[in-house]
Amino acid sequence: MESARQTDGLTSIRFFAAISVLFAHFGSAVSNASPRFVADFIQAGGGAVLYFFILSGFIVSHVYFDRDLSSWDGRKAYLGARFARIVPLYYFTLFLGILGLLHKGVAQYSTGHVIASVLAKLTFLHSFFPALVVDPSWVVATWTLSVEFAFYMLFPFCAQNVFRSEITSAWKQLVVALLLCSLIAPLLKYATEEQYGIRVFYLNAIAYPGFFFAGMVTERLRREYASKVERRWREFLVSGFLGILLVRMLNLPVGADHLLRTIVGCLFILGVFYIRGAPGRFLKSGILILLGEASYALYLLHGPINTAFEIILSRNGLPSVAESQGVFWIYVAVTMGISLLAFRFLETPLRVAILSRLSRKKTVKAATDSTS
Repeated sequence: MESARQTDGLTSIRFFAAISVLFAHFGSAVSNASPRFVADFIQAGGGAVLYFFILSGFIVSHVYFDRDLSSWDGRKAYLGARFARIVPLYYFTLFLGILGLLHKGVAQYSTGHVIASVLAKLTFLHSFFPALVVDPSWVVATWTLSVEFAFYMLFPFCAQNVFRSEITSAWKQLVVALLLCSLIAPLLKYATEEQYGIRVFYLNAIAYPGFFFAGMVTERLRREYASKVERRWREFLVSGFLGILLVRMLNLPVGADHLLRTIVGCLFILGVFYIRGAPGRFLKSGILILLGEASYALYLLHGPINTAFEIILSRNGLPSVAESQGVFWIYVAVTMGISLLAFRFLETPLRVAILSRLSRKKTVKAATDSTS
């Protein structure tokens, strides 16, 4: 019987992925002063978002594998939980981003363009229509939320097909996911702004759902081969971890890079899921689990916090986060602290309040139906 806390190790891994993205965005001062292999490792951290996608597909599938998503009530409960999970803190981040954007100035953009940009962000459409976004840097990490939100909308409709499929079909679905990750991106790479003037659909937004799908199928296969995977968790963990290190050091074509990242990401997730011994105690320690739970806040807020640092530092004639190692480490500490506070006093209370309200509505509806 699987433990309800078996995903604790994966929760901790989310922190390392989030901090890796932060280093990739603003850690140039550290990477410039580091040996080349360390610098390459830091700057390749942006690829961690792909592991976020795979992990999201795996975790959501793990949670909802045995739940009914075929009925409207089941889908409504699922969508309500997803809304409570990602939307409140996302909108708070957008509010901070808008303040930063206004401080930088928007005079070079028309009023209609600014309004369209904000609406695209609010409706999670900005990755699909990037031409609407006036300045992609005003909230650096939210493009992934656009892709993730689209996946969450599609998940109930494809979950039953994946979860209830025969094992041979599951392997075929994994092949389809790998092809989606590795083939679509390089094909769409040629649809550049220089060739067509405007990219209506961003290639990443089209190609990246394959990573979520790979995570879904990985959970389906894990359940089929649970005892075998559990016995060999060390092999999965080591091969996945070494593969992640290898792919970061290789300069592969985008298709091969995506394919390899997907394979090693799935292997690593399987290894962490069953991790035991000293590595398991480390990953499932209270502090790492807490940091993992606050990783969503860290991922979203590190951009606006950097903007605040830029404003304060520039006014005082000090080097920016990206220019000074000392300033960068202060920024990291402040960002982690604010993320923990945001998780504890903003994200969690809002999520609980939304879920409680949805639960009360469901109870009232059930009582009304029973008396009608």
